[in-house]
Amino acid sequence: MFSRLAFEDGLTVSVVVFFRYFLPCLVFSYCFLGLLRRWKHAFPFFACGAAMAVGTYGYAIGIRDMDIAMAAIIFFSFPIFVTLFKFLLFKSRPSGVEYITLGLILAAVALVAGPVDLEQVPLSSLLITFTAPAAYASVLLVVSIPTNQLLPIQSTALISLGGLVGSILLIWIKGIGFALPQTQSGWMSAMGLALIATLLPNLLLSLGAARAGPLRTAIAGTFELPVTLCLGWAVIAEPVQLNQVGGSILIILALALSVHATREKAELPD
Repeated sequence: MFSRLAFEDGLTVSVVVFFRYFLPCLVFSYCFLGLLRRWKHAFPFFACGAAMAVGTYGYAIGIRDMDIAMAAIIFFSFPIFVTLFKFLLFKSRPSGVEYITLGLILAAVALVAGPVDLEQVPLSSLLITFTAPAAYASVLLVVSIPTNQLLPIQSTALISLGGLVGSILLIWIKGIGFALPQTQSGWMSAMGLALIATLLPNLLLSLGAARAGPLRTAIAGTFELPVTLCLGWAVIAEPVQLNQVGGSILIILALALSVHATREKAELPD
């Protein structure tokens, strides 16, 4: 929603990514000096932030070139990337219930996306949009490491710094000029991107992910899909189609199944 408003104000995708990370980085700047001596613990979070800048750029391209629902459902495939990364890096296989929940998410992706008309959606835009769930999955893995020795505010600051550096590199690589918002709506969208869409969720993610683990955090995060569709319908009048409603229901079923399985596991005697 904020990205669409920023595009209407004339901001480019790379500049939109910059505004997502500049203010959070400024807010948490007091943390950086103390982290210099702990760079080995800090670097993975910084690297994930840089990856998120690329993923945010890819997601913004998707929002620009296709329906919000299509871009959103691609992003909400991130639990699959979490499972893949866990297996490749840690040889960790999902449980039977996790296979079912991932299957429901895959079905939701297929249902909402449907057949893709490449004449309407450029293949390059479709592929680069998948950098968003891949980058977010890497963040979930890093912030969920039980041996993480950083405070949530510190990890959020490092992710913001990585995102800021990554966005500056994107602007430099694309060879475009830097433009400030020109209207009140543009500045409001930039502030919304920084505070509501980046700083607050990243901080809450750092607080919760270490307790929930990467895959359960990923499955829980897919509940954002119904919220996205409702916001698209209520705020910018994007029509919600029947297949999108069906995909949202499958996502909610996957979340409910995951929560139920977690509760049953917690209630089992030692």
